[in-house]
Amino acid sequence: MKKVVLIDPCEEFLNDEKEIMESFNEVKCIAFTDSLKAREYLKNNTDVDLLITDYMMPNLTGLDVIKSVMQRKNEQIKFVVLSDENPKIMEELLKLNELDTIVRLEYKTNCWFLLTILE
Repeated sequence: MKKVVLIDPCEEFLNDEKEIMESFNEVKCIAFTDSLKAREYLKNNTDVDLLITDYMMPNLTGLDVIKSVMQRKNEQIKFVVLSDENPKIMEELLKLNELDTIVRLEYKTNCWFLLTILE
C-alpha cells in the first residue's frame, strides 16, 4: 500500500482529493490543512511514499515542510508542490532539485497524474 500525505489549506479540496485518490487500489491518504501538524506527522512517520503540498500555507510554506522532510534523508519519499505561476515562487521551487513535480493550481484535481509519480 502506498501512503500519500496531502497538505492544503482548503479542507473541501483535501476531502475531495483524498476520496478520489483512495478510490485507486493500494493508496492511503493522510490529509492536513495545518502545515505544522503535517510536518510533525512526517517527522514521526517515515513510511510516506508521496507528499503533495500546496506552496501557500499558513505557518509554514509547502517548501518549508519539504525541506524539513529532506533533512531526514528519506530516500523513498517523492515530492509534489502545487502552485500558481508566480515567478518568484517558481524560481524558489526550481532551486530545489529534489522536487519530482511542480503542478500549476488548475491541475490540482488530476489525481491520476499525481499517482503516476509513485510508479
